[in-house]
Amino acid sequence: MKLHLNKLLFLLSAASKSSLFADAQVADVCESLQPFTYDSGDTKAATTTVSYDDAPWIQLDLSDSQLANGAQLTITGDDTASQVITSADLSSNEFSAVFDGSSVSVVLSSPGGVRGNGNTSRFVVSNVKVGLCRDDGIADSICGDLDDRIPSTDVRMGRIGGCTGWLISEDVFIQAGHCGTPSSSTRIHFVYGTGSAAPEDQYAVDVPSYQGVNGGVGNDWGAGRLLPNSVTGKLPGVAQSEKCGSSGCGWFNLGPVPSTTSGNNIRITGYGTAAVASRSQKTHVGALTTIASTHIRYVPDTTGGNSGSPVFHEEGGYAIGVHTHGGCSATG
Repeated sequence: MKLHLNKLLFLLSAASKSSLFADAQVADVCESLQPFTYDSGDTKAATTTVSYDDAPWIQLDLSDSQLANGAQLTITGDDTASQVITSADLSSNEFSAVFDGSSVSVVLSSPGGVRGNGNTSRFVVSNVKVGLCRDDGIADSICGDLDDRIPSTDVRMGRIGGCTGWLISEDVFIQAGHCGTPSSSTRIHFVYGTGSAAPEDQYAVDVPSYQGVNGGVGNDWGAGRLLPNSVTGKLPGVAQSEKCGSSGCGWFNLGPVPSTTSGNNIRITGYGTAAVASRSQKTHVGALTTIASTHIRYVPDTTGGNSGSPVFHEEGGYAIGVHTHGGCSATG
């Protein structure tokens, strides 16, 4: 199912676990685009290693590369994760996948090898995006003395920048508006742990499709389409549904906000910071405490990085909003 974005607007009244002094819950993600110089020249074959000292992850800007028909770049990370890029891939997105570690090896190959017929290619790395991160600042919104979140394996969501994003169809994702407008280097990582997803579980954003509003509590949402995976060619909802075993199980259904708080609970699942396994997927359920005209309040534990998480109505079994702010009080 492909969802029309213009049908989402009335469904995305932002929800929040907010107090009078509510804070947005974006994790502190340190990343930078650094200049890098590599140019293979016009050739049919080339091999190089691209590295940046002490970087926990690395991503290549290939926007100046030109690949002939049938030529391909094979990029392999320190952990043996790999990605194959063709001219068609570069035409839709000019960045590589994100690879854990400080270096990647890159091989340019052409049909028939160096001596075969065909046009030459040019492999250029003009910049590298790296994650030179300091320790996460934990924007706590823990309701009580202890962090009661537990590990989770929900296939319908992923880590995106310093936030959480989630699927509502084969290719449409949701996040909080204050998480920022995605760029061509943005990837949503469908992973449960703390590291980067394998290239086959990373998806680039169709940037022109993105719409969002950063209007504060009650008006804070973003939605856009994700491109097919550069390794598998699959849309994210299709691939994630294969993981959970049935058509459509790889994305969330949307539903109405309950008419009363009584007997209703909210689950927040996402990639919040934590003292243990920070930015891994965790979940917690707590009471729905307030229903206002444009936002609701609830008491599941959340921290920085949970911005964008689905606000999931536990009894109804569907998402009713976007988690945007924290700041726990007696009423959520």
